[in-house]
Amino acid sequence: MKTISWPRFKDELIAFTSTRNDGFSNAPYNSLNLAFHVGDDKNNVSKNREKLFKEVGFTKDSTVIVKQSHSDINLEATFIDGGRGYDDFDSGLPADALFTTKKGLALGIYHADCVPVFIYVPHLKIAGIIHAGESGSLASISAKMITDIKAKYKVSGEQIFAFIGPSLKFGHRRISKNWALQILAKHPELNYAIKAVDPEYFLDLPFLNFMNLIEQGIPSKNIDIYEDCTYENADDFFSYVRDKTTGRLMSFIKIL
Repeated sequence: MKTISWPRFKDELIAFTSTRNDGFSNAPYNSLNLAFHVGDDKNNVSKNREKLFKEVGFTKDSTVIVKQSHSDINLEATFIDGGRGYDDFDSGLPADALFTTKKGLALGIYHADCVPVFIYVPHLKIAGIIHAGESGSLASISAKMITDIKAKYKVSGEQIFAFIGPSLKFGHRRISKNWALQILAKHPELNYAIKAVDPEYFLDLPFLNFMNLIEQGIPSKNIDIYEDCTYENADDFFSYVRDKTTGRLMSFIKIL
């Protein structure tokens, strides 16, 4: 089963994004849709999850999945939360980002075009995963997780590493001129994330999250970026912008 992994810490982490291949779901969710909340047959989603978990060696009780809502909420997860979100969407932890210090606990988010951001602090074995959609990114969800980890565990930006996974590149995230001006009126500091090619405007979410990390003191050399676009690679990735009714990928991180 093909996945997109973060290679830098392959001996310390399982950190990957699923692809859409080798599952049981029918069109338009074909085939490895991992989300219960997008209209797919629940039995097929359950079979897809079972197949993926068997492939990567995860178990239900050692996995925590979010009940995400395009918020800027991040929570620390422990084994008490194990199993949350596995059998249905609503039982997940109500957040769009999770982090943990617990070895063997897998954390999962959903996405199809939104930005998955993986976080790791090697010397303290802290791992996190962020679903950075448009609303969360504009609310600085990546920066907020880093701020919380730095404050609680007394780490510096130089000690933190990140991976920005498969997502929609800015050339496919068109926004209206009116929305662009509203964003800039509220967040003038985000002018770098608005690209204008008259008469169109675009929002660069991967770069916005990259800058969130940089502004928190994480050196660029500590940040890895997956370059392929979810919209442009229909063979491997679901894309909401491209297909509207579609499945969801999942990204997971687990400390070994």
